Amino acid sequence: MEVNSKACSRCAEFKSLTEFYRQGERYESLCKCCKQKQRSDRRTKITEVVLQAVENTTSNVESTADNPQRPRSYQDLGFSEEAFLELVDFYRELIRLDEQRRTK
Repeated sequence: MEVNSKACSRCAEFKSLTEFYRQGERYESLCKCCKQKQRSDRRTKITEVVLQAVENTTSNVESTADNPQRPRSYQDLGFSEEAFLELVDFYRELIRLDEQRRTK
């Protein structure tokens, strides 16, 4: 017996298998629509983190405007270690996606 529909684990709707991405011989648990929403939400969250880091940096740069020395570490820019590592991961992912796009 062949199954032609499946329930999405996020929206809980039964949809045709054409509405799911294939993952090897199986289908993903999220439908294409929910998967796109999940990707969008993730990008939004990353963007918010980067914007918050930029705001922190801007306020820190303004407070160090009296000091003409160049910052030597992420702490001099006002980043916490966690925020700096998130920023690095974000740019790493952008570079990976750009390289992947170039090879296609």
